[in-house]
This record gives sequence, structure tokens and C-alpha cells, in this order.
Amino acid sequence: MAEGTHELAAIHVDTRGLVKFARELEALADRQLPFALAASLTDTARQARDEVRSRMPKHFKVRNESVRNAVQFMPADKRDPEPTALVHTQPWAGFLTLQVTGGTKRAHLGRVAVPTRIVRRSARGRILKSLKPRPLRLRRGLEAGKVAEGVIVVRGVRMAPPGLSIFYHLVRGARIKARWPLEAEVRAVVVARFPGNFTTRLEQAIRTAR
Repeated sequence: MAEGTHELAAIHVDTRGLVKFARELEALADRQLPFALAASLTDTARQARDEVRSRMPKHFKVRNESVRNAVQFMPADKRDPEPTALVHTQPWAGFLTLQVTGGTKRAHLGRVAVPTRIVRRSARGRILKSLKPRPLRLRRGLEAGKVAEGVIVVRGVRMAPPGLSIFYHLVRGARIKARWPLEAEVRAVVVARFPGNFTTRLEQAIRTAR
């Protein structure tokens, strides 16, 4: 014992067991981490989908409830080197892309038919089949010459005002303003929910590990 020191007790710990435990814990994390990461990403994407759907009416009028169902999520796969979950819109709802990015909606052929206020819709927000552009063009009361001038004008439709009524404006392109902050809404859910989801899933993975 060195001069001036008073050694009361010396504690010796065999660290070989601790090293083994640390290695086992590291191996467990390596096995279970991909599951926890993929599952928590999937949980977060599901929550983001639900949040985006619930907020859609705040940004534009949802006339057809099926539009909400166009927002879906793709789960993450733990077998991927970098598990990724996605929130996306269905291919059939490509028109929603312009609500996010803004831009000009153009017709594939001819012109875009923009309905006026007298075009009635069903309770679910859909334009009645008899009032869509093609059926209207087949009506006897159609003023055919007006079509070339950029409007569909029809007379004798029961729910329209008397005389000639403009049902559609035919335009080469309709400007759509970006009004749906989809990316920002998803990001907000990720920031708020992912850490807790990951902790929950990691605890689950460790608890159920074999």
C-alpha cells in the first residue's frame, strides 16, 4: 500500500461473464432490430395514412368518399437492407397529384370539360351519368355550334333553368392550385409518432425473442 493511502478493500470483478452477456445482447439486437424497425415504420405509415385521410376535407371538398380510400400505405419489409414504408395514392387517383404539386390539368384528347354550377351531383358527390359531357352531346336540345366555341349548351334539361343552359366549359387546360400539403402532414406524423412506435416494437421484439 502506498504511503499516505488507506486501502479499505479491493474489489475484483470477473468481467468475462459481462463480456459474454454484452455479446449476446448485441446479437439479439442484430436479430430483432430489423423487425422492430420495419414494424414501427409500418405502424407510422398507417397512422400517417389515417391522419391524411381525416384532414382531406380541410384542403378541398371531398365529393366522393372513395377519394379518401385512394390514400394508402405500403408496409416496410424487414428483409430489405433499408426498410421503407410509403404513404401514397392509388394509381387510379392520379388526379390527386396536382392537388399536391399544382399544375395544369390537360385532356388526353380534345379538351377538359369543366362543369358549371348547374351540373347536379348525387348524394355521394358524383356527376349524374345523364349529365356527363358525352350523354349531353347526344341530347336533342344540344346547340352543336356552341361546342366548337368552347361550351356545351343544352336546352330542355329538367333541373336546369329554362332555355339554353351552359353545362360545361371546354378548355385546353385547367390550372390546378397546390392546396394539399400531403408531404408536410406525413412528416408531422413521423416526427410525433415514430420514436414511440420504435420503442414499443423493440421492446416487443426483445420480449418475444427466442
